[in-house]
Amino acid sequence: MKWFDTLPPGQRQTLAYLYILMTSTNSGDFAMIGEEAVRHFQMFVSTPDFPLRRVARLVSIRGVFSFLFFDADFVQRYVALHPAPAGGAPLPISRYQWLRSTAQWRRLAERVLADNVLHGWLRSLNSSSGKADPDRS
Repeated sequence: MKWFDTLPPGQRQTLAYLYILMTSTNSGDFAMIGEEAVRHFQMFVSTPDFPLRRVARLVSIRGVFSFLFFDADFVQRYVALHPAPAGGAPLPISRYQWLRSTAQWRRLAERVLADNVLHGWLRSLNSSSGKADPDRS
């Protein structure tokens, strides 16, 4: 997920932490914050696996991130929890960064992570590995 690496550090940390919080069954993972959560998330995303499990991982990420980004109040709550420092800009730039990231995510989810695109990718992975295409059997 190259897109994830382009996000500001605070957004990467927040998204990684919330993904872990929403999906992990290990309560020890809930204590991860900041860069530790980002490293854990990136390791999860990049771990080699069977094609079907890789697609399932992307569907899971798409679901959680879309749930967060498409919540109209998410950006407002995030900005309220992370106010601008005293004497700083009157409007925190993080709000605009989140709005930009939301627009980028929407395009990514609709074009690159859409169901039909993921199905096609899975078919191409299966055919290149010599496995039978599940849609043709």
